[in-house]
Amino acid sequence: DFLLKPLRERELLDAVGRALEHDRDARAKRAELARLLQRESRLTTRERAGLAQIVNGKLNKQVAAELGIAVGTVKVFRRRLMKKMGARSLAELVRMADRMLASRRGDTASANAHRGTLATIRSTTEGSNVSGDSPTRERR
Repeated sequence: DFLLKPLRERELLDAVGRALEHDRDARAKRAELARLLQRESRLTTRERAGLAQIVNGKLNKQVAAELGIAVGTVKVFRRRLMKKMGARSLAELVRMADRMLASRRGDTASANAHRGTLATIRSTTEGSNVSGDSPTRERR
């Protein structure tokens, strides 16, 4: 807020109150994001690859085909993802991925951000061994 002289005491107190409230909200959002990123750091490379597919709306069958794994394994990944990320629903998992993506892009706008989650998570896993095999036997 910009305050013009001469100041009234009430204007100054209101501006300080708004600034404190804004700071409190920003701190809470940063703390929540830090918790999300901490949870994400516990995911394996394969779980991150599965997360990217799942939050982009792929069916278990499609995820399995793209990752070269069994559908049952995708179901296990999904359960692990939900548990490790602390998500109670797929919609909540998508919102979490959306917030993490927005933080990586450095913006707070989250509209349509989940569309880019796959690319973002792929970029964090590129060059890494997604299959869990030895580095020379990377599966695609």
